[in-house]
Amino acid sequence: MTIPKAWGNMRIVDKIWKCAYRPWDPENHKYLPLQNFVVIALACAFDTMCMAAMVTLNEDLQDKFGVSYTTASWGLTAYAITFAGFIAFLGRVGDVIGNTWLFTCSTLLFSIFSLLCTVMPSFPAFAVFRALQGVAGAGIVPSSFALIPMIFEDSAGTYLSILSMIFAGCFGLGFVLGGAFAMTDGGFRGLFYFVFGSMMVVSVFSFAKVLSIGYEMDHRTTLKERWNKVCELDMVATTVFILSSIMIVIGLTEGGKSWEEAKAYAVFIVGSLLFAGFLFWNIKYELLTSQLSRLKMKRLGQQLQKRSVLIPSSVMGLRNFSPAMLTVFLNYCCFLSSFYIINQYSMYAEKDSPIIASVKLCPIVIGLALGNSVVIFRPQTFSAKIGLIMGFLIMLCSTIILIQLHLVHTLVFWKRLLPSGFLCGLRSGLYFPYMLSMTVGAAPHNLKGLASGIMQTFGQFGKEVAFSVLASIIGNLG
Repeated sequence: MTIPKAWGNMRIVDKIWKCAYRPWDPENHKYLPLQNFVVIALACAFDTMCMAAMVTLNEDLQDKFGVSYTTASWGLTAYAITFAGFIAFLGRVGDVIGNTWLFTCSTLLFSIFSLLCTVMPSFPAFAVFRALQGVAGAGIVPSSFALIPMIFEDSAGTYLSILSMIFAGCFGLGFVLGGAFAMTDGGFRGLFYFVFGSMMVVSVFSFAKVLSIGYEMDHRTTLKERWNKVCELDMVATTVFILSSIMIVIGLTEGGKSWEEAKAYAVFIVGSLLFAGFLFWNIKYELLTSQLSRLKMKRLGQQLQKRSVLIPSSVMGLRNFSPAMLTVFLNYCCFLSSFYIINQYSMYAEKDSPIIASVKLCPIVIGLALGNSVVIFRPQTFSAKIGLIMGFLIMLCSTIILIQLHLVHTLVFWKRLLPSGFLCGLRSGLYFPYMLSMTVGAAPHNLKGLASGIMQTFGQFGKEVAFSVLASIIGNLG
């Protein structure tokens, strides 16, 4: 495939492409790496806070649109569906066209879709733009994790730890932010106006700062050559990956309402089979092309060899990469289950206001900060292997405390929610930095966005499993 003719004279486009870059001279831009990190961190912070805030704004959506609890939950799920479906693909695209460009364009689109979410008169229209916002978020996250090791080659682990702490901390802060907006007349619309303005400022600074490093780090080929590389991807398998990821998330969401309905288990089963088929095809792709050549089908084999698989063997073959996908899935299951249980128990069992229920999540944020601080300031305290093991042992202790919630009738927060939340945060604070260094940090420079996207995809699966199971148990609240 070649670049569309509608793009016109490519020499003109290439000149525009090059003009957006400004040479990065480290001698004259001493603080530029730190400025870039601040821009990246702010984009991740507003993205994460917006997603988390929607959990506590569920009741506001019910009131504003006149829908049920489970229907209003699609305000969160619509984002999660497209985020999980597109994050690995966009991570791969960012590695090809340049993560600086992907990051900048994604922040701009995220801001625009946030504004459109505020003016939608009906819930279905609102959910559609939340889904589009999820696509933009799927471009922000992998490009952010890919840019950090490129900007800070000698101290990538430290800044990845800080970024993971920002992600987790802002997830907790998002609950508080959502609770605060829930108490205002603006409600969810006030949140999206806030995110629109904030992310628009970030996108402007991204064009001014983040694109500056592209000349040295990204700009190796012309725009036409980059587009052709994107077109060389195995689009059939890539489409199967995106659709299967979306179907899995939809199936889990519908399962939260009732697993007795065919639209829940049928969609989930078909999505899981397609996802397994994609993984098998992706892993056996090179073997298949060689076998076709032996079977006198050289033309077909040569055509397949011209295509690039979504997940190359140089990523799947990384040490501990496959086990890391499972641990990310389990981590998100446990971490977000604790978040959700503490928040919903406070709101519906103890009848706390949304903002008070969100404040009760502070022990998780404190634990996260402490866990990440160990990795940042005492990186030699644990090896990556021991750090991961310690993290999961602490999470086991956290869940043991939390499952005894029904045995306590007084001072529930002090006896169960606080210690469980703190240990949950401490565990994740240890886990995330080590996991990122083992996967994204170890990946080749031209595939870091993809590695981050794959980890986030499995994380989203874990999150949806947690929310689906909890929604099935809790039922239709409100």
